[in-house]
Amino acid sequence: MHRIKLAPVLLFALILPTLSVFAQKEESKYVEFSYIQNKKNRPVTSLYNKIDFLDSRQDSTAIGIIDTGSRRIVRAVLKSPVQPQLADLLQGHSASNSGDGELLFQLRRFSFAEASGTRYCYLTVTLYGRRGDEYGVVAGLDTSFSLSEPSVLYKDLVDAGNVVMNQFFGRSIGIAPNGAVSYALADLAHIDSFEKRQIPLYNTTTYTEGLYSTYAAFKAQAPDVSGSVVTKADGSIDKLKFNDRKWKEEKYAHIYAVVYKGMPYVVTHSGYYPLQKQGDDLYFTGKLRIHATEGEKALGQIAFGMVGQAMVAGAGDNNVYRVLIDHQNGEFIHLRVLEEVRAE
Repeated sequence: MHRIKLAPVLLFALILPTLSVFAQKEESKYVEFSYIQNKKNRPVTSLYNKIDFLDSRQDSTAIGIIDTGSRRIVRAVLKSPVQPQLADLLQGHSASNSGDGELLFQLRRFSFAEASGTRYCYLTVTLYGRRGDEYGVVAGLDTSFSLSEPSVLYKDLVDAGNVVMNQFFGRSIGIAPNGAVSYALADLAHIDSFEKRQIPLYNTTTYTEGLYSTYAAFKAQAPDVSGSVVTKADGSIDKLKFNDRKWKEEKYAHIYAVVYKGMPYVVTHSGYYPLQKQGDDLYFTGKLRIHATEGEKALGQIAFGMVGQAMVAGAGDNNVYRVLIDHQNGEFIHLRVLEEVRAE
């Protein structure tokens, strides 16, 4: 067991939509984690009977803000204190012959960005097991789901959040902490920085030319698709030409990224958007849509199936977003709407 000291990381500010509060009544609705009792959630032999809570969200004041119209602004807030909610989850999933270990639940992200239209909600958690004065990783959760319109937003948020949390606890509490690396409690505030130091994509200024089928290939800077870039008259990317026959088939036609003339681009259904590095993070600005690619569906299945049916089969979205790349799985995290296209 060894302790890793981490360098401080420059945290970015998660900017929520600016909403006019003139002549509007603001209220809060609370989201609470709770145990779901059903046949799927049968008690398991847990290694733990205690749990603590560490809130590492960049904005812990709200999950999101929604303008519902009718002179009402509603703030979705995580109900506090959180630790008793987690203790109830742990107890609900634990069999009578469980152990007496101690867990630490680190909430790293729980947010949605839009003030109107489709809302993409992101949930990122790391669960640690305590060993003396240090902590080893037990399991991680990094997932997303699509929420509905304001009338059922909070029901969707509570239901989806609790389903994925119950699945996460049921799968994790019987796992011993990873023995390879341990962290002091003070180090966990900078865990993102340590993770990024292990990823080639975040530690280079010279990107490897080529086409990348997935984020896994892109973060390793290992191009894995044979092809070339076709440009427009102004030199911008028009389309990609694939040499491998399988990539010419429609269901394989969408890749994750391309590096062309030294510039990395994210490939979305709407275009090719250059990546910008600011501080310790990667961003882009562009249009996105909900429809999941084959890779996104696979990602959702890995993340306990919670990419969500609405995200897989949902309607298109032509809004222009400021987007953060999730360094763990490459997911596009919508930070805010820059240009909103409302449905007619």
